[in-house]
Amino acid sequence: MLPQDYGKIIIIGLCNSPNFLVNHFKREIKVISEKGFENEEILFDFNAVIEVMKNHIRELFVKQNGAYQELEEMNKGLPKVNRHINPKPDINKISIKIVKYPSGYIHDLSGLRREFTIPDFELVEQAFSEALEKTLPSKQPKTKTEQERPKIFEELFYNPEHAEPCLKILSELQAPVIDAINNYIGKAKGVFPLWIKVLKNHKPKPLIKHFKDTVYKDLLNQKIKGLNLSKDASEFRKK
Repeated sequence: MLPQDYGKIIIIGLCNSPNFLVNHFKREIKVISEKGFENEEILFDFNAVIEVMKNHIRELFVKQNGAYQELEEMNKGLPKVNRHINPKPDINKISIKIVKYPSGYIHDLSGLRREFTIPDFELVEQAFSEALEKTLPSKQPKTKTEQERPKIFEELFYNPEHAEPCLKILSELQAPVIDAINNYIGKAKGVFPLWIKVLKNHKPKPLIKHFKDTVYKDLLNQKIKGLNLSKDASEFRKK
C-alpha cells in the first residue's frame, strides 16, 4: 500500500458522517488484509499518513503563533485604542483544506466539508483502530517465528531456502547493485524497497513476511556490506 492509497481512504472517511467511518474503514481494511498485510503494518502505515496531515496543521500553527507573538510585542508600546486585534491561535481550530477529492468515489461535492482540523483526524484515528479490531480480531495467532523480530536476513522469508536465490537477483540486474559476495556496488538504493515490495506481493503467495521498513533496513544492512540504508529507512518512503 502506498501513502496515497491510505490518503484516499482517509479523505473519503473525512467527507462522510462519523457514523459512516467505522464501516468504511472495515471494508477498506478487509481489502488491504487480503493483499497480505498484517494488523500492525496496516495501523503503522495508516498512522504515518495521518501524522503527515496533522504535521501540516502543526506547521501552520507555528507560523500563526509566531505572527501572534510579533503583534503582541508591537502592541506593548501602543495605547489600547490603537492596538491590533490579535486573537491567539488555537491549534485545534486550525484546518487544512482538501483541494482535490479522489475521482470516482465522491459524486456530489456541493455539501461536503473541505477543511479539517486535528480533532477531525483524531476522530478518524479512533474509528480506524476500532474498525481494525472489529475486522481482524480473530486472525490465528502468529507463529513464534513471525511474532519475534527476525535476527538474520534468512528469517524474513517464509522458506529460508528462498533467501539466496532472491538475493542473487540483485546481482543479475542490468545494472547490478550487489556483487557475488554481497558487497553493495550500485548507485540506486531505491532498488531495495522495490525488491522487498515484489517479494511481499509475490503470487500466488508472498515470499517474505510483513514487517516494518526498519526491520528490512536493518537486515539488508547486515547482509549486504556497504549498503548503509538510512537509520529511519527513508528509502522505503521515497516515490
